[in-house]
Amino acid sequence: MTESNKPITRDLFLYVVIAYAFSWIFWLPQVLSSNRLLELPEFFVYIVGFVAPFGPLVAAFSVTYLKQGKEATKELLRRGADYRFGKRWLIPLFLLFPLWAGSALLVGWLTEGVTIDLPWFSNPLSLVFNFSIYNFVYMFFFVGVSEEFGWRGYALDRLQTRYSAVISSIMLGLIWGFWHLPLFFISGSPQQAAGLVPYLLQIVVFSIWLTWLYNNTGGSVLAAIIFHAMMDLTLLAIFPVTSIFAPSSLPVLYMYFSGLIILVAVIAIWGTKRMIREPKK
Repeated sequence: MTESNKPITRDLFLYVVIAYAFSWIFWLPQVLSSNRLLELPEFFVYIVGFVAPFGPLVAAFSVTYLKQGKEATKELLRRGADYRFGKRWLIPLFLLFPLWAGSALLVGWLTEGVTIDLPWFSNPLSLVFNFSIYNFVYMFFFVGVSEEFGWRGYALDRLQTRYSAVISSIMLGLIWGFWHLPLFFISGSPQQAAGLVPYLLQIVVFSIWLTWLYNNTGGSVLAAIIFHAMMDLTLLAIFPVTSIFAPSSLPVLYMYFSGLIILVAVIAIWGTKRMIREPKK
């Protein structure tokens, strides 16, 4: 490790410690309550559950301010409102996850003989007003904003100063995945239902997708926030494939396999180093 990389590594380590500590402290009451190890008021458990995901955001702004000062902190905040990326990237930002998960749901409907009873099927307008507006706003702030200022806006940039985009994405995916560890001990959580290893593999894939979008939108934290919000909105509300079908079912296996196909295609076309297509000289 060169001398110039040591401060980056120390700062990144400090960021990870703060992000984990903040979130895990606030998730702890949920874990204890869920496993009946401690009787806590439901309202209190509910509130701390909303606070916990903001660990990456708190860590990113804290370390940036402490190590780089006020101007760098303002710049990080500005990148969360940076909409000046090419219009063509709006297509994968908003449609990649719905098309991917929606095709898996279609496969399940055609092959599994399962009656798919989603709330918005019987009332399509609710897809617009409930899922696409209310739930997107919720996911935007409590998933995208709470996490992406940290994971992509802070950690990814620093990892990419030392490693390729793909290696950085894999490393960050593991850090991001293990950050969710307390949720595996909360009854009814998507993480507990998925299982640790499948969840980590999925998060690493999504981490590479996010790096691809982030790098090609000029490091826009806003783009990462939108993409992350669409990820959770799609998989948890619009097309919850893993909640409808068994883990070993064809639609779930199709979803995992097709996700890898997308991943391989992205790497093959955009490369591993920066995942950006360089202009021809």
